[in-house]
Amino acid sequence: MKKWYLEEKEGYTLVHNQGGATLGFQKDSGVTILEVDGYAFKDLNRNGVLDPYEDWRLPVEERVRDLVSRMDLDSKLGLSLHDGMFMVMRLTQQALDANPSLKARVALMGKTPEELAVLDPTEPTDYHRELITHDEMRCWLMSAIDGPEYAARYNNNIQKIAEGHKFGIPVYFSTNPRAFQDTHSDTTENDVSCWPSNLGLGATFDPSVAKQMAETISREYRAMGITMELGPQVDLASDPRWDRMSATYGSDERLNADMARAVCDGLQTSQGDAEIEAGWGRDSVLAMCKHWPGSTGEGGRESHKESGKYTVYPGGNFDKHIYPWTEGAFRLEGPTAQCGAVMSCYDDIWEIGGDDAEISGASFNQYIVDTLLRKEHGFQGFVCTDFWITGSLKKERTTRPQVNAWGYTDVTPAERALKEWECGVDQCGGTNEIEIMQQAYWLAQKKHGPGWASRKVDAIASRVLTYGFRVGSFENPYADPSFAQSFVGSREFRERGMEAHRKSIILVKNSGVLPLSDGMKMWIADKYHGGIPDRAGNVDPITKSKPVSDAECAGLVHTARTPEEADCALVFMETPASGFGFDTESGEYRPISLQYRPYTAVNARKESIAGDYVDGVKENRSYRDKTVETYNAYDLDNLLEVRAQMGEKPVILVLNCKNPIVPAEFEPYVDAVLIAFAGTPNRVLLEALAGRYEPSGLLPFQMPESMDTIETHFEDTPRDLTPYADAAGHAWDFGFGMNWSGVISDARVERYR
Repeated sequence: MKKWYLEEKEGYTLVHNQGGATLGFQKDSGVTILEVDGYAFKDLNRNGVLDPYEDWRLPVEERVRDLVSRMDLDSKLGLSLHDGMFMVMRLTQQALDANPSLKARVALMGKTPEELAVLDPTEPTDYHRELITHDEMRCWLMSAIDGPEYAARYNNNIQKIAEGHKFGIPVYFSTNPRAFQDTHSDTTENDVSCWPSNLGLGATFDPSVAKQMAETISREYRAMGITMELGPQVDLASDPRWDRMSATYGSDERLNADMARAVCDGLQTSQGDAEIEAGWGRDSVLAMCKHWPGSTGEGGRESHKESGKYTVYPGGNFDKHIYPWTEGAFRLEGPTAQCGAVMSCYDDIWEIGGDDAEISGASFNQYIVDTLLRKEHGFQGFVCTDFWITGSLKKERTTRPQVNAWGYTDVTPAERALKEWECGVDQCGGTNEIEIMQQAYWLAQKKHGPGWASRKVDAIASRVLTYGFRVGSFENPYADPSFAQSFVGSREFRERGMEAHRKSIILVKNSGVLPLSDGMKMWIADKYHGGIPDRAGNVDPITKSKPVSDAECAGLVHTARTPEEADCALVFMETPASGFGFDTESGEYRPISLQYRPYTAVNARKESIAGDYVDGVKENRSYRDKTVETYNAYDLDNLLEVRAQMGEKPVILVLNCKNPIVPAEFEPYVDAVLIAFAGTPNRVLLEALAGRYEPSGLLPFQMPESMDTIETHFEDTPRDLTPYADAAGHAWDFGFGMNWSGVISDARVERYR
């Protein structure tokens, strides 16, 4: 008795099994349908027989074991590759000129900018086909899109190629976290719903908000064909200067653990008919938590650059940094039990692992990955390096001149890949060449013997394929473009995100001016932008503009055109930006400052903890007595000018925090301070000013009393700063926040502070 029927969709066909799995395939891919016991199955390898890996009724472990036993070597090696930054959007020459990395990737497609401008971005190029059929790559990072329907259509076209190749192994599209968007708009029609950044979620002190975010975006991801997030970032932000702090949940290991657990549960858990096995299923998105085991760069420096490659633990708090993993990401409340994957950090780990520990990037450190992560903490998923560590062989495939292979910059890509395998790593992030993995396999055979090499590759393939079967990609990797267009970023989902943004807003000062009284006129001062170098050294010119539009103010606040006719003023400021702690022109290390005025590090270490050894002598990376200026000192200048223009009338400050700030420079000159985070919609801020809701956010970090308290603290020690105390005697400490009635003291504060 036939127990299935067909449904034609846009560009693919669905097969509905009665009480069983729904299959998706493309009729011209070469795959056909087998009927066994009345049910339908995909003949993925086109041999006319229902093989165990094609039988959706069997346990995942059995299906994986069968498929690995059938695969040729290259098909297995391709699962060690994870590359992407593929942009599903029409590209202009202006966009390419502004992004050298993107320009390099576009060159691989063999198209001119003029051709790309009119090319359907969802159509695979010869380069895409080569990645699937020659390089056997199956993990692809999807970047910017023209809209959800474009992502779904692109997914379908790529999946068709994979479906018709060898064993029909689908492509697994990954994404960096998309729910946080650095925009001042409250509409996000071209992507998933907009939610607070991780630091904003941390400010809610409410893991249930983070879980709701993850549950929502996992459904949006799956509607576009995405089955893996390269996140959440669960690093403990113990140093306030760290450049990537805004992507963390803050500076408390317990809060970070609870947030990481909530997000992983929300992303990965499928329920009801969507569940396939052990909580995984067709609503699941694998969480690749990053960056194991955490980053505590000396002097607050960041490990994308060689000058920031060393992570140090002067306070002996390594265990605090892995706590969000061991007690959060690896100890889920839901049935999936652990995050599905881990991304290792770039950092050279300084003196962790005993006398014989190797000082090298985490991906090349056997103690960090194999011993600590796998053996001691029992991690079962797969491990991917952070991107651009392994490197490239082919010049035309090179999209980043520098490889962040700290400790192994002078060896070949294949030698790096073998070292990563030896240390327990499964995937090479940012690498897309099968030849590298073939050479690594040959080196493995030569060094460890054929048996070791074969077992290693089989183990890697098994881990990655397990994820593919768990999320149902072998049955149906396709996405409905029409559904994606109406479902992703829907009004309901956007409103959920807006409510989360409201819960992230922190009130740290209020001298009776907020909420604004009826009829009060507010002058919104211009905001300066630009003049701040990015990691590549690009600098936008300094400009100024209105930070809030009249449309955003409508119905919430009355605006005045000049300070003279206003009853109060509103000023926006950003975190001070002083660079990355190294001056490339002089070759000198410099302090990283969190104040707007010039800072001289008179209390810095005389001798750095970490440094390269040259002829047995360790270099000194100290920046003691060096001075650094802040690129956006114009923010403080602008505030002081507004203060002078307003006289005795109130000035309200909105701080957009990527890092903590030294408040002593600005707090005495303002009457109210709201703290927001990158991507907070203006409408949410204006609603707070108008009293449409009551602020409830809490500081997920300490606001330091001075740069001296930062300079003398230990980089690996969270919450060891002396917090700033304002004129009202309130310490701007971790967990501090106010509502209209005063200082908040509730169950959240009791639990975490």
